[in-house]
Formats: sequence, structure tokens, C-alpha cells
Amino acid sequence: MGELANRCGLTDVFAAQLGSPSIPPTYQRGTKRLDYVLVSPSLLPHIRAAGYDPFGYRISSDHRGMYLDFETEALFQHHLSPLAPAAHRGFSSKTPGVVNAYVTAKMKYLQQHNFFSRLCNLMSHELPNHKPAEALDRDYQRAALHAAKKCSRKQRHPWSPQLASIWATLHYYRLLKSAHRTQVDLLPAIHKLKQKWSHFPHDIPFDLQVINEGYIETIQQLKAARQKAQELRDDSLSQKAELYAALDQKGKLKQSSALYEPRPNEESTRSFNIFVPTKKVLLESTSFAYQRTSQ
Repeated sequence: MGELANRCGLTDVFAAQLGSPSIPPTYQRGTKRLDYVLVSPSLLPHIRAAGYDPFGYRISSDHRGMYLDFETEALFQHHLSPLAPAAHRGFSSKTPGVVNAYVTAKMKYLQQHNFFSRLCNLMSHELPNHKPAEALDRDYQRAALHAAKKCSRKQRHPWSPQLASIWATLHYYRLLKSAHRTQVDLLPAIHKLKQKWSHFPHDIPFDLQVINEGYIETIQQLKAARQKAQELRDDSLSQKAELYAALDQKGKLKQSSALYEPRPNEESTRSFNIFVPTKKVLLESTSFAYQRTSQ
């Protein structure tokens, strides 16, 4: 391994710090060192820490785990943007189908903007050409944003009785439209919906014009309710709090304190989800740590 490092102009991080190329032993059933960390000499000043784990510390393996921690700002020569918390990201790569949809949308965008042919043309130049390079960088960023938008989670509006009632009304008129269009008997489903929601008309409309007018009016109500969904939610919680307070005064309240004060509890949860504190987990797992000393 030493010969390979010398031939490629690389430095053995552990040997440079420990003074020996044979320690530590990295194979559980032997005394030799089989695993190495080789870096370019120019990277050595930017290594903040390096180390190795006890056998079987993180995963079941007969080799030691190793790590290398770089001073990223010094390494990349600029300040790196922090990653957004998982709760604030538009989509998750763990969701089935999202990765394929993201890659497909991104590649399609890049191909539509001749990204790869422009990149090949740029690489064919012997001298740096900053203007097309910056244009490629912008298009690549736009492709990432475009693909992320395609995979973004749908916004969920806060629930409230008013919003739920409007959604039920919209479902009611959709059933009526579907029954008129397909000539399928949907009266059992419509009657079942009417039993749950008492605000529906007593007489079921069968005239298509009346159905369409009711449908359009409900769509407008839904748009208006979505714009003030949080306000409707807060009003609903306030009404619940007043109800629980009245029950408590009469000695009939048996619900938990979370039900007694639903709005403050929900506001606290909302605030916690917005301002998630940054947590740093330090794993004390090494018997050796590479600490860069000032020259």
C-alpha cells in the first residue's frame, strides 16, 4: 500500500500521525492493517479529526470502521449553506417512487436545455470559459428545483369543521354529477352521506343545471376556506376550549388537560415543528483521534 501511495502521490493519514504504516490492525482475525485512508497532501491541513472504531461498534463486521472529518469551509473555500430540517424539505427520498420521479424530471429538463451537449462543448476548450460554465451551473440548479417541485408534497390545510363540511358538500355534488353522467344508481352512497352531514338539501337535486350550479358554488367556498384555513382552525379550537371550560365549571369535565387547552397545545406543537433546535451527537468511539496542529 505504501508503494501505491508513493506512486499516486498520496499520504497515509494514520501512518503520518502514528508514525507506523502497520498500526492499527484493522482485521479482527489478524494483526495486520488491511484498511487505509489515503489523501492528497494538500488536504492534510484541512483534516479536523480522524479515527477508527472498536470492532463491531456500529455494524457487525470483522473490520474496523474508520472516519475522516474535514474542515469543510476551508476545504471548499467558501461558507456552505446549512441543510434544511427534514420537516421543511419538499420531498423525501425514502418515499416510494420519488427518487425515480426526481431523476426522470431532472434529466428531462437538462435534455430539453441541451445541457449535456453544451457541457461537452465546454470541456473541449483548452482555456477556461467562465460565461458558459456559469450558465450551465444555473441550468443545473434550475433542473434540481424543477424536479423537486415535481416531487413536492401536497400542502395540507389545517382541519376545521367548516372545511370538512365544504369537502363533504363537494363530494355530494360530485356523486350527483357522476350519477347523471354514468347513469349508475348512486343513491345509496348519497343517502349515506346525507345521514352523516345534516346540512345537505332535503330533496336530492336531479336537474344537471342545479347540480352544476351547486358544484361551482361549493368550489368557490372551498377556495375561500383554504385561504383562511388556519383562522378557521383556531376559531374551532377556541370554541372547544370554551366548551371544556364550561363543562369544567359544572364538574362534568373528564377529558385530559390537552383537551381542555387544545389551542395552546397545538400552537406549541406548531412552533416546535418550525423552530427545530440543531442537535449535535458526539460519538466517543475512537482510541485515536487525529488532531491538526498549527504550523
